[in-house]
Amino acid sequence: MHPEKFGVAYKNFPMTGNIHGMINHMKVQLKEHGYTTYTPQSITDNDIRVFFLTDEKSTQTLLAHMLPFTGRDPPTELKVAQLVYQQGGYWVYKLP
Repeated sequence: MHPEKFGVAYKNFPMTGNIHGMINHMKVQLKEHGYTTYTPQSITDNDIRVFFLTDEKSTQTLLAHMLPFTGRDPPTELKVAQLVYQQGGYWVYKLP
């Protein structure tokens, strides 16, 4: 709703069965667009959606810390929110 407040982009990729090859595609996107980090999510058996944070400011948000973006502390180590359930790409937190 307010893209100027949170820099995020996404791109769908076909599932190739080779996760290491997919990581290389994600790193190419990081470099080409100047993105700072990414996290993939399966959307079907044949496709994944990769979410990218587009700037450093966005990596410092609570939302970015609550999701498994690369190069970050695992979301399970948050001090502000407590992870209570995880199933696939879905994470449920208890907020104080």
